[in-house]
Amino acid sequence: MNSTLTKLVCACVLTLSVCAGSLRAEPIQYIEPRRSVLVSVGVHESGQPNTEDSAFDGDIGLGIFDSSVAADVVLPLAFGHGDATQFSELASDRITAFGTTNTVITAEQGGGGEAAAFSALVVTFILNEPSGFTLDGLISFFSVNPGLANDGTSVELLGESVGIVFSETLSTDGVVGISDGGMLQPDTYTLQASTVVQATGGGLHAARGSFDFDLVVPEPATALLLAIGVIPIIAPRRR
Repeated sequence: MNSTLTKLVCACVLTLSVCAGSLRAEPIQYIEPRRSVLVSVGVHESGQPNTEDSAFDGDIGLGIFDSSVAADVVLPLAFGHGDATQFSELASDRITAFGTTNTVITAEQGGGGEAAAFSALVVTFILNEPSGFTLDGLISFFSVNPGLANDGTSVELLGESVGIVFSETLSTDGVVGISDGGMLQPDTYTLQASTVVQATGGGLHAARGSFDFDLVVPEPATALLLAIGVIPIIAPRRR
């Protein structure tokens, strides 16, 4: 009897698994994903015009964005450097992102400059049903005589109706861990992450920042499959 019941339950589980897979809806429906990296460097010496270099790369599509840009300017009395990277992946059930920025200005008396680096993503998406989520990672920022006050690294998750779900910003030296989770109600959400650093002036100025995180929204069918998967284990124990 137990053998017959086990076979029957296994057949039901297989059928339900196939149905769940065929009916599975992607939890994240993307709208207007934008990801970019940018650097701009300019240095000058007394009596000489500003010398500049810059680089940019961007993507408005889905899938993987993997980019690195850099710019350098070298003069006898001044040197400027900037670089920015980003690897990000937009999948059906998660958003993974890693970005870095770095700037340096070194100038002797009579020289100076400004270097800026930027790595950012802004991803808008729709959830049509309540979904659990986890958000884990790190952000960092470090500087030596940094540039403007808006330098820093931030990660935010905002809902059109529910408002701020998560927000963390770092504009002083350090590393901050990101850890959040819970339920997301049906809504339109925007995930924003950026690291912006600038170095400006004479002497030595430098700044660098980074973000590294995973936002995971499990597919609805996953919980169902996990639940029905335990039935064959429980059923044979019933007498």
